[in-house]
Amino acid sequence: MGQQINYKLQMNGGADNDDCLIIAIGKALQPDADDNTAKDRGWSAIEQGVNSMTAETLQALHIALKATYGNQVDYNLPEEPPENENENELKRQCQSFITQLKLTENVKKGIELLACLSDELKNQHNLHVIDKDRLEKNAGSLYAEFKESVSQNRVLPQYIVSNGGHFSNVIPEKEAINFDREIDIKDGFIKMMSTQMSEATSFEHPKYLEKLSSMNEYSDIPNAYDSDMLNNDVVNHIRSQTKNIIDGININRRDNEKLHNQLDNRKLFEQNRSDSFKSIQQVYFLVNDLPSQSLNSVSTSINELKAAQIQLDEELAWCYATNIMLHPRGVCDIYFAPVLRHLY
Repeated sequence: MGQQINYKLQMNGGADNDDCLIIAIGKALQPDADDNTAKDRGWSAIEQGVNSMTAETLQALHIALKATYGNQVDYNLPEEPPENENENELKRQCQSFITQLKLTENVKKGIELLACLSDELKNQHNLHVIDKDRLEKNAGSLYAEFKESVSQNRVLPQYIVSNGGHFSNVIPEKEAINFDREIDIKDGFIKMMSTQMSEATSFEHPKYLEKLSSMNEYSDIPNAYDSDMLNNDVVNHIRSQTKNIIDGININRRDNEKLHNQLDNRKLFEQNRSDSFKSIQQVYFLVNDLPSQSLNSVSTSINELKAAQIQLDEELAWCYATNIMLHPRGVCDIYFAPVLRHLY
């Protein structure tokens, strides 16, 4: 038997001082820390992250800090950020403002500060940020990320979660597990969604609400999340992702003359095609989880992806002919051997 996937919810008392997000960041990096230690760890990660930000991301942070906290923090942050060329001044202003924000009481620290966390740090701790809005719009995308992390990277993701007001942590009981092939990823995800994630975000699936409304006095209380809800979410995500793939392929067509004349456009085209290949692979990664009755409901999407794959095959040949190196060799061999079993 495979090992079970178990998560736990870590609450914090930061809501009293409007520091729950900072504490949640700290607990994501140091799960056993108390609130005060986690708060210091969270601010440290934010301050260090600013030093690694690019000029463009610093400008966006500058604007967000000014718009969100400008009237609440005793620091005269200019209305407009310095030009990109003056990166050191950008960093100085953002760092100084954040230092003052850290010392300011009764100011709610919000999601703007998450932009300060470096990609390296988030990847190192396999950290994701989830709120109720994302679960309501596309819980299937969360499952796609979860499944990829567990089955391919062999690590459990951890989450900073928000119910719209308070931030807390949903973390694995073990930081990493050597999973075997028998582990049931779906059951682990369903269990997490039905308990810790639902409690932390106050998310209620529409099908859960339907079950509640049809209950009578003899009915058992339904689970907050179950396999039917997951299948429904995966189907919706496949449809949404298919549309995104098709739209992405059509953004830059290979008959666009600018592709032949501007190197940057050719690189964008190459990246677009590479992303499309990966996205199709991810969709079929999810198809394997659907029961037969749900497969019928995504048959149109599967046919659209088949046509997209054929188009990408043709454009791959064109890329080689025009010396655009999309991949070193055999993209279709790498990605689509498993896919074709579903299509033909």
